[in-house]
Amino acid sequence: ESQSKQDMDSISAVIHKSERGAKDADDKHNEASTHDDLHSMRVRAEVESRVIKSRAEMEAREVKAAMEAEQRAQAHEKAQAEERARAELAARERAAREARRRAEIAQQREASAALKRAKELEQQRAKQFRKQEQQE
Repeated sequence: ESQSKQDMDSISAVIHKSERGAKDADDKHNEASTHDDLHSMRVRAEVESRVIKSRAEMEAREVKAAMEAEQRAQAHEKAQAEERARAELAARERAAREARRRAEIAQQREASAALKRAKELEQQRAKQFRKQEQQE
C-alpha cells in the first residue's frame, strides 16, 4: 500500500510536472504570441507613421510649389505691367517729339510766309516809291 501510495504520488508528481510544463509552454507560447503581436503593432505603427510623414512631406512640397508658382505669376504680371508702362511712356515721348517737330515746321512755314509777305510789301513800296519819283 505504501508502494502504491508512492507510485500514486510519483504519478501525481509527474502529471503535475507535465501539467506545469504544458502550462509553462502555453504561457511561453502566449508570451511569444503577445510579443509577436506587439512587434507587429510596432511595425504597423512605424509604417503608418512613415506613410503619414511621407504624405505630409508631399503636401508640403505641393504647397511650396503652389506658392512658388503664385510668386512667379505675380512677378510675371508685375513685369508685364512695367513693360506696358514703359511702352506707354515711350509712345507718349514719341508723340510729344512728333508734336514738337510739327510745331517747329509750322513755325518755320509761318516765318517763311511772313518773310515772303514782308518782301512782297517791300517790293510794292519800292514800286510805289519809284512810281512817285517818276510822277514828280
